Amino acid sequence: MGYLRFSVPSTGTINGIKFVIATADVTEADDRYDVVTPAGQLLEIDETSDTALWTTAGAAFSTTGIEAWNFTVASLTAGFPDNVNTSLYSDTTKTTAIAGSAVALGEGAYSVNYNNDDDGGYRLHLHIPTILADIDTLADAVINDQCNCEPTAANAQKYIKARAYFDLLTYKANTAANEADRAEVQAMLNTLSNFLGGTDELCGTC
Repeated sequence: MGYLRFSVPSTGTINGIKFVIATADVTEADDRYDVVTPAGQLLEIDETSDTALWTTAGAAFSTTGIEAWNFTVASLTAGFPDNVNTSLYSDTTKTTAIAGSAVALGEGAYSVNYNNDDDGGYRLHLHIPTILADIDTLADAVINDQCNCEPTAANAQKYIKARAYFDLLTYKANTAANEADRAEVQAMLNTLSNFLGGTDELCGTC
């Protein structure tokens, strides 16, 4: 067993590193890290399958030391130049294999499930810098309105809606247990993004 730290340091890059607390955790030779992207594509990062391809793509499997991986679309393209593999799929049903160049590592809800994780495995990771920046902009507008003693109902209403919806989807992300939950969170992120961009409403206007 062990622990996986998953991160998205920037749009287009995903990282994973395995942490251990016992020698037996290091010597495991069957680690598998399933990652589902915001687009619903499955990356089955398996130590025992397509090992050479994953190594070329940026994985460092090990039974003696640090095990980690760092992937970009460019590195996945190098490791998986075609769709002849058993690692990359267009969706979680694993019916259609895809080449590395077809993988989309964009903003949104990622799920990660580590088969040897002491923490239970499945969890979501939200990589949403644009949404966070837009909410920050709204918050600044509301605060500036108040400081100037010129409260604007439109700014306040939009911020309240966005923040409440964000809190709701964050709770759903923290309690997600399967891919249906991830898909729901991703749909909510799409709605919130459209609302912040002015092309969707969360509810009726006041």
